[in-house]
Amino acid sequence: MTVLRNLLTLATGITVLSATSALAATSTGNLTVNATVNGSCTIGNATLNFGTYTTALGAATTASVNVNCTLLTAYTLAMGQGQNYDATAGNRMKSTNTTTGMVSHYIPYTATFPTGTLPTGLGLGIAIPTIIIGNAPAGANVTADTYSDSVIMTLTF
Repeated sequence: MTVLRNLLTLATGITVLSATSALAATSTGNLTVNATVNGSCTIGNATLNFGTYTTALGAATTASVNVNCTLLTAYTLAMGQGQNYDATAGNRMKSTNTTTGMVSHYIPYTATFPTGTLPTGLGLGIAIPTIIIGNAPAGANVTADTYSDSVIMTLTF
């Protein structure tokens, strides 16, 4: 009898479970996932170091600046006039050791890109080095000192 009662209880439980499963329903919906990637660019700093300048030989050098833009973002790199720019002389480095009443001395220079035109391109999502060519021509009659200038580079994208 106990075995029969246990079988009966088991059968009743299975029937209840089957009835519960038969009553279950489902519904579905969609999850939309979005992201926006804006084009962006960054530019590093660079130093155009002419080393030792001589009046007889002048000096020449190169520098490299990294441009990093998101993938396929169009950009153009430009250089402004130096802080010591003169309408007649152009860009020039100024002596750093000026005392009151002492005349400032300047070394003229050019900073250009290898193609002679502004570098343009499409971002690759990694840093792209861009070369800058510097030339300080011979002939500047200057005192022994350290000379410097500052030029703003602008990356348009």
